[in-house]
Amino acid sequence: MSYRRARIQFNRQRSLCDEQMMKMLVSGIPQGKKRYFCVECKLGHVGRERYYRGKLFIQAPTAKDAALIARWTPRVKHHHPDAILSVTEISYLQYREGIQENQKKLYFNVHDKKYQAAVMEEIGDLVFEDEIALNCYKKRKWKKQIKNEGGIERCC
Repeated sequence: MSYRRARIQFNRQRSLCDEQMMKMLVSGIPQGKKRYFCVECKLGHVGRERYYRGKLFIQAPTAKDAALIARWTPRVKHHHPDAILSVTEISYLQYREGIQENQKKLYFNVHDKKYQAAVMEEIGDLVFEDEIALNCYKKRKWKKQIKNEGGIERCC
């Protein structure tokens, strides 16, 4: 099997897993009136201790469910406690326009590290340093330095 064929098969399996995860998340949600939300999130893949501030447009019955769906969308920093920056309810027309805008944005269309590096100048105004991740990384780095200098393990 060629690399390309294996990669395509892997991506299909991964998308099926993502769909199953979303069904599990949404299965307990009562289906009611369709409501549309703009969820501003911390998105990743722009370097360590940095995030891309982006908007996701989601259909959900409540704002809490929209935030949950957005948290487990690919590219979102899932495990950050402040991954969801804001949730606002919008109209259907704003929802459709937002989806079309996201399809035009380079950040959502880049699928390769090489192309993302070339696009960083254009998306750089929406890339911010993440203070929480920066502090966590410094703490881990400091632990490693103490361990290496003295040869003794310490908890800090």
